[in-house]
Amino acid sequence: MKQTVSELMKEGIRITRWEDTTGNTLDEIIEKLSSIPENNNDNACTRYLDWEVDKIFESNINIELSGQKIEYNAFKFSFTYVPVGYQKDDDVSSIKTGFIIVYKSKGKIRYIIDKNSDALSMLRKKLSYTGRSEVRRDTYPFKKYHFIWLIGKIYIGNNILEGSEGLNDLSICTIRGFKGDTENSLATIKAEGEDVIKSLSTSCFLIESDKLDQISMEMEYKHYKNISVKLMNKTINLLTNRCLGVSSDKDIFELILTLYIEIVPIIIQNYDNEVSSGQWNEEKYTEFLKRVAEDVNTGIKSKLKISTGEE
Repeated sequence: MKQTVSELMKEGIRITRWEDTTGNTLDEIIEKLSSIPENNNDNACTRYLDWEVDKIFESNINIELSGQKIEYNAFKFSFTYVPVGYQKDDDVSSIKTGFIIVYKSKGKIRYIIDKNSDALSMLRKKLSYTGRSEVRRDTYPFKKYHFIWLIGKIYIGNNILEGSEGLNDLSICTIRGFKGDTENSLATIKAEGEDVIKSLSTSCFLIESDKLDQISMEMEYKHYKNISVKLMNKTINLLTNRCLGVSSDKDIFELILTLYIEIVPIIIQNYDNEVSSGQWNEEKYTEFLKRVAEDVNTGIKSKLKISTGEE
């Protein structure tokens, strides 16, 4: 594989995190990830054939995040994906590429991989695991309440989330959109507070916020600028080509680790703190929706006056 990870990820990536529960050491797992699985000729199951694996770093990298030592390495890979009942030369077979970050923190081994629906089966195949629950999903359960809270903070211009002791504050610069089952907001919510929500469709969507299931935003943290992410219930989308402060594969891996170990926890901790202190609850949520509706109504009346020539 001649492509760099940066090239593999240039259009953005959807990443998921997983925890290894086998008790294997980091070095043992890295040895497994470095090996090439044998081809399986049984077309009664999904097959991952013709693996190519590149270990990124000769020696593990040690960094510090959230006041703890993080030891990690990473791998690029490619394989031929063959669905159940098909052969390698059938049209439904395809070559897939990607990367895995494996790291140790607080005594646990975790994987971050640019796969979602097939991540678990692919990891189990790559690691030659055959037992139950040897790898399990380790995700942040974002819900509509987190998304509405974030939109509300940007709406009132309170876009700085305080980092816990020893961590930088997180700046939410822009919310670029949000999406649900049937609606998709194209409005941009800016931290500066200028004409934050203009469209009636956006206001209606917020009122019907039971459908809200993802949010797209740009952030600044430490030396990283324009961190462009889409937060969903089980996955995170990251546009690395928009981020300033990222110029190499190592930079990308450490941005991803920072995202999971520092940035997302800051968001969750700030939300939980405001809920426990009463700064965000059902009453505040209702007040926010009423304010949005009033501002949109005011904007409509203003536009009607302009169009009719009224003073």
